Amino acid sequence: MRSVLTLMVLGSACGFSPVDEQRVEAPTTEAPVVTAVIPEKKVETARLLESGTFQRPLKDVTSPATLTLDDTTVFCSALGYGASFLKVSVPALDELAHFNHRVSVLGLPCAAAGACTDTFGPESILQGNPGVEQVSIRVVLTEVLRFDASANTCTRQLQETVTTSVRGVPLRHHVEDEPVSVPVERCMRAAFER
Repeated sequence: MRSVLTLMVLGSACGFSPVDEQRVEAPTTEAPVVTAVIPEKKVETARLLESGTFQRPLKDVTSPATLTLDDTTVFCSALGYGASFLKVSVPALDELAHFNHRVSVLGLPCAAAGACTDTFGPESILQGNPGVEQVSIRVVLTEVLRFDASANTCTRQLQETVTTSVRGVPLRHHVEDEPVSVPVERCMRAAFER
């Protein structure tokens, strides 16, 4: 009992009251909370060890455009496809799209409607009525991250898809770049954003 009193008197002399002494001990009671957070982070990290593909849109915009429709802008061509496809020149893609959607030999930015056949060709769009047409063009640019857990690598690729419809005929064009290596942390961040 005497040692407790001596301790109290000594503590009071240093400016501490018994209540202050309890506050000093309080941070040690918070330690289990910090310990509880650490295992949660380990669980999240374990989830990232799985290989996967993560996609996020960088741009998704629909814009108006004016198309001139005639036998020089609506045509069948095998350039870029290996088979003859119905294509429509869409000059606005030079401004609206991230990638170059030009057909290399023709120099025209184009979108395709599908394979040309005996019953599907330029007349399917021209309909005997060449002229100017107002359309809406949707451009979607997507970032694709691929994580390979076994190799501990992450690659990034951009993909762009353009869609529109001209006189009831849907048109589409897709361009993508080559995958490039990026830090693994980029794939990990993408996994958490899902």
